[in-house]
Amino acid sequence: MVEPAMTARPVCHTLRAQHWLSLLLGIFVVLCAVNNVTLPLFEAPDEGDHFHYADLLAREHRLPDLTRDLQVSHEIVQPPLYYMLVAVVIAPIDRSNLADISHLNPDWFDVSVNADHRSVTNQYLHSTEEGFPYKGAALAVHLARLVSTVLGALTVFLVYQIARSLLRAAYGEGNTPEAFQSLPLLAAAFVALNPKFIDISSIVSNDIAITFTASLVCWWLVQMWRLEPGEWKFTERKPGVAAHQRSRNKFILRFSGSSLLLGAMVGLAVLSKVSGLGLLAPVVLLIALLVLVKRLSLRLAFLAGLLVVAGLLAVTGVWLAYNQLNYGNPLAWAQVQAANQSLLRPQPLTLMQMVRSIPEILISYWGVIGVELRYPAWVDVFFYAGLVVAVVGCVRLGVRWLNSSRSKGLAELVAGATGPVLILLAWELTLLGSYGWWLRDYAGTENSRLIFPGISLVACAVAAGWLSLAPRRWRVPVLSTVCAALTVLSTLTPFLLIQSAFATPRYLSSQDRAALPGQTGVTFGGKIFLQHAQINQREVLPGGELGISLYWGAAQPLKQSYHVVLSARDAQGQLIGRLEQIPYGGRFDTQRWQPGQIFRDDYLLHVDATARRGIASVELSVRGVYEKPPLLTIDGSTTNRFTIGSFKVLGALQPVPAPQHAFTATFAAGGERLIQLQGYDLLPAGDARALALHWLCLQPPGRDYTLFVHVLDRNGAVIAQQDAPPLGGAYPTSMWDAQEQIVDRRAISLPASASSLIIGWYLPTNNSRLAAYKPDGSAWPDNAVVIGLR
Repeated sequence: MVEPAMTARPVCHTLRAQHWLSLLLGIFVVLCAVNNVTLPLFEAPDEGDHFHYADLLAREHRLPDLTRDLQVSHEIVQPPLYYMLVAVVIAPIDRSNLADISHLNPDWFDVSVNADHRSVTNQYLHSTEEGFPYKGAALAVHLARLVSTVLGALTVFLVYQIARSLLRAAYGEGNTPEAFQSLPLLAAAFVALNPKFIDISSIVSNDIAITFTASLVCWWLVQMWRLEPGEWKFTERKPGVAAHQRSRNKFILRFSGSSLLLGAMVGLAVLSKVSGLGLLAPVVLLIALLVLVKRLSLRLAFLAGLLVVAGLLAVTGVWLAYNQLNYGNPLAWAQVQAANQSLLRPQPLTLMQMVRSIPEILISYWGVIGVELRYPAWVDVFFYAGLVVAVVGCVRLGVRWLNSSRSKGLAELVAGATGPVLILLAWELTLLGSYGWWLRDYAGTENSRLIFPGISLVACAVAAGWLSLAPRRWRVPVLSTVCAALTVLSTLTPFLLIQSAFATPRYLSSQDRAALPGQTGVTFGGKIFLQHAQINQREVLPGGELGISLYWGAAQPLKQSYHVVLSARDAQGQLIGRLEQIPYGGRFDTQRWQPGQIFRDDYLLHVDATARRGIASVELSVRGVYEKPPLLTIDGSTTNRFTIGSFKVLGALQPVPAPQHAFTATFAAGGERLIQLQGYDLLPAGDARALALHWLCLQPPGRDYTLFVHVLDRNGAVIAQQDAPPLGGAYPTSMWDAQEQIVDRRAISLPASASSLIIGWYLPTNNSRLAAYKPDGSAWPDNAVVIGLR
């Protein structure tokens, strides 16, 4: 951090920053509390297993058996510190109903409806026992989440302190340039207002524990680097000088205590998550830099190393020894691998596959709330833009540092903030390296929560990058706007993202049910009653989505989950779209339906991009996973498919062959020309002939007209007749579009004695005919067109 203009930071600025920090922490705690009560129980990565681990400790007051207790939770292979904290909090609460609120939802694991783990939102089957006022196991889970919130708030505070310490290391006390005086608060805000950090701070998970303890270690590493420069002269022995000897002993005692405490802090991190062992890398770098830059004696460096190990073992020794005695390894590594065997990839990811997963990992640094709840793409664009600004700003700072460091020696080069930044960077790189190994071998790890333990350096770097680019005049309004936007996003997330993802439908009142158009009254297998179904649009492009609404409910209590199956078929019966889904967007499985109640259930059915232009229909089926046969039969019928209605696939206009016999007549309504007859075909049909009429739609008719066809002999007598919509009703005129050509093969035979035809269009509701005109514009008598057959 190089800034030519140096101004002393007044005391009042520090006081204001502390007030703002208090406000920020208050906002953070409130946002976590809202997230806590909004997110349904256990709807976060492995939250159910994390809580069951803590429950085991609270019930049995012992470390878990990593072979016998795996059926309780696969997370029992984790170090126990976080779970012991949670166990202390939940122990006084009656959790005897825990089994009743922790039933896994089989639909979430059913690849036929949830292959992407996003189509079904709830991993667990939820009940009214989870509702407010909380009691029993539900109360215990919410209190356990508060433990995470406390650790999250402490992490925010530590990020603020780390940023302050870095500034002091860079510029000294009170000499921070004005441009960077707000860096600690801004870094803390980037953590506290990050929706993903709020998420992991309001669920039951040891991810927040390792994030807190790692931040604690990082803060202490910076403090040890910042020992006053004058104190380092006492690291060398000068015999015969009593005052010097007393000062030296005092320094050794202070330095030794700091080293021992550092080791204990690393031990807390290891007891939070095994990845905490990676914190030994920045510890080693700290000691090495103290020797190289600040002339720490090798004897004291060796002592510091021993004390760090001693502190580490003092905290973790019992747990490591327990594992060694029971499992033959201090980390019980074989048991850890066995517990995660189901996540092991069939083939490890290649380097290129890991690189391609970076966008997904980046998005999860601020999004992917709960398990798979995601923001719209435009939100990610704003975060990406902010990340780019931060990177550009950091590059600018790096270039300044390089330009100012060309003639400096090692001691000068690493002095100031460079040393602690390198130390924190060592932790960040170690963390990324271990995460890369985990990502390569284990599925479901494309989530940045696993690298949040390095969030302190990331937050400081982002804040520094932004501040280095922000013009002085616009610095406060721009950064205030960014923080306000993050606050708004984090405030709205529980309501617009979480609640909507788990929302259940509103049951219709008796008045609403009576107002539904048409009473379908179809029951599937005596279990699911469909009162009404409709297609919400008359046409769709190939590759588009068709809106469908079902109004239905349970005819009796349902003991299993039934799937909705919607199929789109073209006029030839070919499948052009299929959807199998849990009702109500995957949020309302049928076991939760109240018998006798009806609700609206909307779907979007994707139509194949290869679908040809023409009429198509939608069919509804209900599939039971445990039914034989799986599709429920409609009561009083032998079929298991209910036809909801028809729609039109637009696609490209298909050319049709010219008619065998040209004949022109135009049909109109209200002076608007709608349909034109272009000719007809006479097709062989045994001893008779079949008729096909060629139509050109001039303007969309908008209504369903019926065509009458009268067949006359040479004497003018009617020998055959037919009234029917085009294509036997498969393609009604209400779906015709301008310039569309339709070949309408009629289900009527023309005997050899047939001499002429009389045709015309009419509305079946009132029998009113379309006006019929000859090519010269004159009207056909009675709006009936006479065609002489050839």
